[in-house]
Amino acid sequence: MAISFTIDRHDLSFPISDKYKHQIDNLYERADKKNGGYVTVALSLPRRCGTDEQNRAFHALINEFFLSGYSSFDSVFEMRNYYKLLSGGADYYIWFDDKGGRHSAELIEHIPKGALYVEVPKSWTKFTREQRANAIDLVMKEGFNAGVNTQHWDEIIQGMEK
Repeated sequence: MAISFTIDRHDLSFPISDKYKHQIDNLYERADKKNGGYVTVALSLPRRCGTDEQNRAFHALINEFFLSGYSSFDSVFEMRNYYKLLSGGADYYIWFDDKGGRHSAELIEHIPKGALYVEVPKSWTKFTREQRANAIDLVMKEGFNAGVNTQHWDEIIQGMEK
C-alpha cells in the first residue's frame, strides 16, 4: 500500500536524518523556486530488497561457473538470464506474429496461441531477498553437481559463509 500527497513544505514536520539533510535542503530550495514551496510526499511500506552481498555472490558464481567450462551455455549472459528466469520469473514477454512483427506482453496469457515468444527476465534489482537467495542456491547446487571445483569458486563460497 502506498499513499502520496502534495503539501507546502513548511507544513511538514518530521525529523530528518543527517544522511538525507543535504538532499532534502536542495529539494526544498528547488520547490521554493519552481513550485511555490510545494512538494509531493510519498509513503509506503518498506520493500524487502536483496543485498549488495547477494548481488556480488550471484554474479561471481555465475561467472566462475561459466568460466569453469562445466556449463552448457553459449554465453555468460545466457546463463545469467536462465537462472534469473528460474528464480524470479519473467518481467515481460516478447512475441512475434506471422508477419514477423514484434510485440510485448506483460502476461503469458496475452500471447496468441502458437506464437513464438521469449521471456525477458526481471532485473536483479526487482528480485526479493528470497528470490535472490533461491537463485544463489540454485547456481551453487548445479555448479557442485556439474563438478565445478576451482580455487575461485571455493573462495566465493567461503566468502559467503563469513
